[in-house]
Formats: sequence, C-alpha cells, structure tokens
Amino acid sequence: MEICDLGKGSGTRGIGRAGSWSSRGQILFADVQGAAIFRVSADGGKPEIAIARDPARGETRVVWPWFLADGERFLYMAVRRNGEDGLMLSEPGKKPRGLAAVRSLAQYVDPGYLVFAREGALLGQRFDPVKGQMAGAPFAIAPQVAYFLSTGWAGFATSRNGTIAYQTKGDTDRLVWFDRAGRPGGEIGTPGEYLDLAISPDAKRVLFTRRRAGIGTYDVWVFDLERGVETAVTSDPESEFAGVWLPDGNSILYSAAHKASPRVFLRDLATGRESTLLPEGDFQEALSVSPDGRTVAIAVRPAGGAFEVFTVPLSGGVPAVKLTRPSIVRSERLRFSPDGKAMAYLSTESGREEAYVAPFGRPGERIGLSPDGAQTLCWSRDGREVVYLASDRKLVAVPVRTTPPLEVGRPTTLFRLPEGRDWKDFDLAPDGRILAIVNEVSGDAQPLTVAVNWPAEVRKN
Repeated sequence: MEICDLGKGSGTRGIGRAGSWSSRGQILFADVQGAAIFRVSADGGKPEIAIARDPARGETRVVWPWFLADGERFLYMAVRRNGEDGLMLSEPGKKPRGLAAVRSLAQYVDPGYLVFAREGALLGQRFDPVKGQMAGAPFAIAPQVAYFLSTGWAGFATSRNGTIAYQTKGDTDRLVWFDRAGRPGGEIGTPGEYLDLAISPDAKRVLFTRRRAGIGTYDVWVFDLERGVETAVTSDPESEFAGVWLPDGNSILYSAAHKASPRVFLRDLATGRESTLLPEGDFQEALSVSPDGRTVAIAVRPAGGAFEVFTVPLSGGVPAVKLTRPSIVRSERLRFSPDGKAMAYLSTESGREEAYVAPFGRPGERIGLSPDGAQTLCWSRDGREVVYLASDRKLVAVPVRTTPPLEVGRPTTLFRLPEGRDWKDFDLAPDGRILAIVNEVSGDAQPLTVAVNWPAEVRKN
C-alpha cells in the first residue's frame, strides 16, 4: 500500500531517506539533506513537518529520526555550523533538547541503551527511557561499522530486544588501465574506495575521489602519471568529491559538504585560492566545463527533489540558467564535447537512465545513443565518439559528428566487463586507453554481522 508521495527525487542516485515506525501507527522520515523531519500516518495521508532545521540555532540538517517505545518521543541528529552537532530528543509540548555530542544516527533498544557510531566503531550507552537521559560512558559493541561522517549514516539496524545487524566493510576498488579490447594494462595508485576520476587535459595527471577509513568521508586527490606520486588536494574532515578539470589544467571544480549540502568550489591548484559559483542551500555537483573555459554545467538538487542541470558562467556575475532544451531528467552525468558544440548526457526521461547526445548553444535534435540503459559515459579526446557503459556491462563506442547537423553512427561493442568487476567510473586518454575504477569487493554484498545478547554482557560488567 502506498503511504505518501516522497516527491520527484524518490529513487534518484545519491539521495537517501530513513524513517521510523511508532507503536502508535505514525511514521517519521527525512532525507539526508535534512531540511525537515516529516510525520505521516501509517494508514496514509499527507506528510506534516515534525521538526524543521532552525537556522537561528545554526542548524544545517535535522536527520535520522527514531521513535522511542512510547511512540511519541523521538531521537534525531542535528548538524550545526559551529560544530556542536548532537543527538536530540523531541518531546510533545517541549522544545527539543540535546542528549550527547553524537554525529550518527542512534537507535534505542531495551532495557535501556542507545546504539550509535563514532569514528567507524559501533558504540552503546546507557539511556533512561523514562527520564530521557543518557548515563555513563559509551562502550564498544563492535570495533568496526560502515560509517559516513558527512551525513551521520551508519550501517546498522537494531531490534527492540537488543539484536543488532551491522555492516563492517566498505568497497575495495582499483584504478586500472585497459586497451580498447578490454585487456588490462597496469594499475595506478593504491587500493581503496573510489568515487570518480578524470584525466587532466594534458593527460599527465588524474583527478580522483577516494574515501577515508574510519569516518568514511571523501577527499579529492591528484595522481602524477609521470612520477607515480599522489597528492591530496583536500583534507577537511567533511567530504569533497566530484573533481572536474578546467581546460587549462591549472584549476579544478569540486563539491564540498562543509556542515551543509554539498556546494561547488573553484580552486586554483597552485595557490589554493578558492571561490564559489552558486549560493549555498541545494546539493550542487559540477559535471563538465566547456572547452573555452567559460561555462560549467552543474547538477543541482533541492531538498526532497530531483537533480536538475544548470549552466553557470565561470566568470561570475550572471545567474545560473536551467538547461531545458534538451530536458535532462534526474541526471548527474553530462559531458561537453571537445569542440564545445555538443553534449553527451544521461537522463531518465524514458523511465531508466539512457545516454543521449544533443547540440549545445544552438537548436537541434537530441539523439539517443543507448537502447537498453546506460550507467556512465565520456567523449573520446578527438570528439569523434561517445563511449558509454551499458546496463548489460558492455562498453559501447558510438561515432558522433558534432558539426551541423549533429549525426550519430552505428554503435560498436568494445568488450563486456567480466563478472564481479563492475566499473564505477572511467575516462579516456588521448591514445585511446581507458582508465577505470574497478570494483573488486562490494561492501553491500558482504555478509552482515549479527550481535545478540550483548546487553546481558554489558550488565555483567
């Protein structure tokens, strides 16, 4: 049965929601951008705001609601600009009050404990459910649990009787070179959990995003292909990701989640000087910069909504313009052609992600590239083809002529990815080689660990 409409953003890659079902037939839920926590009847109806973030208190997110046993009071996490993040308690007729400095979702289990994460460890702490007060010091339940500091997500679930299921491992990926026949040609960097990559305009460096152990946040790195050395571009405890090169190779764009929804920053690699392009508020992710260095395409997602693509002048002073021709639905993938006359992108207008190509800056028809779904794509360096990864694990090259009129040739399958070696992202070098993020171990596919009777062990101590 349908309970309520979550909005256009439901199911969009990158958006997450969590909820809690009370003994009184109420459901609380919120998305990770944390504008508000909503309440709705389990019988269905229109959601109402239970708690909204309070800018006057410096709150940028309110997330991870969890009902206590009485079905009225609930826990949630508040993120604040000043760093005083905390676990909060909402009680009917009272102002929410802080319980502890916890940057994690938290859940209550009988006979009186809260379970939460801190720096990658799963912890418990005594909690009086009647008085709504924590007591004693936190104690370890497990030394490792999947955790993401930026949003406060942690990979565990509890039952009221104290049973806990939790995830201990994340992904293990490698950066691997391939030729156009799919033969591997060596690795770069170190194994880790990678998110995205981009080869520099001069093909001498690689920009990538890699996850930290413990707190689970992301940093942007540069790998020097000639020297075999990697250097961190960002190091904030929060997440920075989705690096995009500017055509001169001297500056990059990336998204940074500094106590709020991710925002696009422009950084000069030599000086470290940074600037922003759009006001803070919605989730922002840079997608591609035009080859003349004047325009950047940015995916923007309002709280509870779907991604929309805007073009923004890098020089500033002109408002962002929503890209409506063509209409791009729920996409985080767009690439300008090397001559700037076209763009290749993913869109879910057909009901699933497919690859398209369309003129940029002039009228013209968009043309579909993928008949059976696509996951990611990029242009060859000479601009003569678009290469995309199909949903059936085939890497497909499609000839494209960008000079008017836009023309698309017959697709050619280069090779099929071997089973158990998914690609998260890839880019093409000038010599046609392919650099890919190859997933070797998926954390989500690993067995969960279940802890039982741990409250009895705690009481013994």
